[in-house]
Amino acid sequence: MKKLAAGWLIALAPLLVHAQGLPLNTTTGGDIGLEVSSRAYESEVNGTFLESIKGRKLGIAGSFTQTLEQGWFWGGDARIATGGTSLDNALAGQRSGDPETTTEVRLTIGTDFAVGTQMLSPYAGLGYQGVTSYLKGYTSLGAASTTRSRDLVYLPLGVTHRFAVGETARFATTLEYDVLLEAQQQTHLTEIVGYTQDLSTTQRKGSGARLRLAYETARWSTSLFYQQWNLDASDPGTYVDGGTVYTARHPENVTRELGLQLRYRFQ
Repeated sequence: MKKLAAGWLIALAPLLVHAQGLPLNTTTGGDIGLEVSSRAYESEVNGTFLESIKGRKLGIAGSFTQTLEQGWFWGGDARIATGGTSLDNALAGQRSGDPETTTEVRLTIGTDFAVGTQMLSPYAGLGYQGVTSYLKGYTSLGAASTTRSRDLVYLPLGVTHRFAVGETARFATTLEYDVLLEAQQQTHLTEIVGYTQDLSTTQRKGSGARLRLAYETARWSTSLFYQQWNLDASDPGTYVDGGTVYTARHPENVTRELGLQLRYRFQ
């Protein structure tokens, strides 16, 4: 009888584990969903406010994960969001209603570590983020405004902590530090009559940080996320106005983003 009972327990083990709730370890699958966010960019020169670009966005986000042997996994995630902005420049004035788009793509690799009834999943990877602000026009003071773009390449280093919430859900907290590899800033001055070369510069010093709090079930997840980038002033770049070459820098700046996501998971 004991041998028969043991045999049944072994046969039913996978079902019993599933019945206890969602697995805490990383599993193969993917998700897709919607996000709403608020983004604020602020720049300064020698500690004095220069400019801000603020706006709210609506977007889509998705990810996939593939498990490997011995607890390892790799995956990727992407998102794109767009919305209106308001520009406030200490010297040039204000304008509002212009669109701005954020695009981000990342690849990561990591592993799972069980810590009692909880799970830690450290990871590292490579990420790209592009932001384009379509600010072409004139400000409230009559100054010309142009499209701006920023392209970041960075190294994400993070860890996800998971624990069970009842039998059908789990809570996941992700902390991440982003090492800036390079940022390319471009002000499209050729949109203004007389300019024949855009201002393009490189920012080499800076870092980012991220926090994500997620409540996850077998098929749905909802999460709150916060991201921040701190970039130092760029290397000098050149632009051409009326045949004359000028030198300029993009100033040090901080970007903060806060948002909510709702995703559907599939396998």
